[in-house]
Amino acid sequence: MQNITNLFASLGAPLKNKRWSWGAESSKGEIYLRVWKDELAIIYDKHFYRVTHKEKFINNQSHPGYRERLRHVDQIKSGCNSFMVICTAEDPNVLPRTFVGYERGYISVGGKIINIDGDDWLEEKDRVDLRK
Repeated sequence: MQNITNLFASLGAPLKNKRWSWGAESSKGEIYLRVWKDELAIIYDKHFYRVTHKEKFINNQSHPGYRERLRHVDQIKSGCNSFMVICTAEDPNVLPRTFVGYERGYISVGGKIINIDGDDWLEEKDRVDLRK
């Protein structure tokens, strides 16, 4: 069973810091993001995952993971290809969240970013089977 840090490395996008990085950029300029399974919005049969939670960081904008995430989201908005690793929290209602795992066997292909109530949400366009 591969841990998430090794997964990002195997995708060619090693995390800058295994404790606070929420995503990474590959040498090809592709952006890989961790997203939470429960932070899903279904709009006109399309799935979108929250990629920013600005209210949560209103008083902690210097958090390195948050700053890195905003940069990655800007890169996606500028046209970089994106992918998502769908993560599960031990209890989604407890902050800070405790990571317990991720969807194995695939990563999601990102599409367009939309804004919902001030936060950015990334469309899941497709899934890539990691076993191929």
